[in-house]
Amino acid sequence: VDLAKALKIAEVSSTTIEDVDFTYRFQDGKMITDPFDVKIDKVQARVGGSTAFEDQAIDYDMTAKVPSEVFGAAANQFVAGLLGQANQAVGGNLQVPEVIDLT
Repeated sequence: VDLAKALKIAEVSSTTIEDVDFTYRFQDGKMITDPFDVKIDKVQARVGGSTAFEDQAIDYDMTAKVPSEVFGAAANQFVAGLLGQANQAVGGNLQVPEVIDLT
């Protein structure tokens, strides 16, 4: 998966990830990678999963904390507008968070 395209964040399109430390084991015809932390520019992420030997199936999960600033002004304005409408409808005070949790 192209992370930059999936998240629509150009800043992570040509990132080099260094000093990643992870553990793995071989079990039931798969290489199981234990969850590990990684930082990709401003995005803090946790990745773990497996790769099967027989059919080469890849099954990884990633959770990420993405600073809202990396989505750009247009996206933040759009979300702020939606939250403003929701606030008027329910009398709330929802705001664009500084960090967005993604799974």
